[in-house]
Amino acid sequence: MLDITLESSINGQIEILTGRPLLAVGAHVKEDKMNQRSIGICVVGNYDLLPPSSEYLETLAPVLFHLCKIFQLTPDKIVRHQDFAPYKSCPGNAFNLAGLRMLVRSMGAI
Repeated sequence: MLDITLESSINGQIEILTGRPLLAVGAHVKEDKMNQRSIGICVVGNYDLLPPSSEYLETLAPVLFHLCKIFQLTPDKIVRHQDFAPYKSCPGNAFNLAGLRMLVRSMGAI
């Protein structure tokens, strides 16, 4: 499925980069055949000790909102890499998934 990368550039701008096309099989989570059943979004950074900035989440939320609308998913279907690969901490232990889901919900009906 679609691979999307969010990263902060040297000049402080947050960039959204698209990798694979929407219908291509991803390479983000091999467990439970999630590459074939999910959309991989790489949130660049180490969020084990500190959470991503609010600007980062405000850039990510509309992307997730639109993907939820396209695929008729509720924000509770937004999961972390570590939910399927527990030997990983992606996107990091300080990443507030519940807060991100709430931000996506606040954008409107899905």
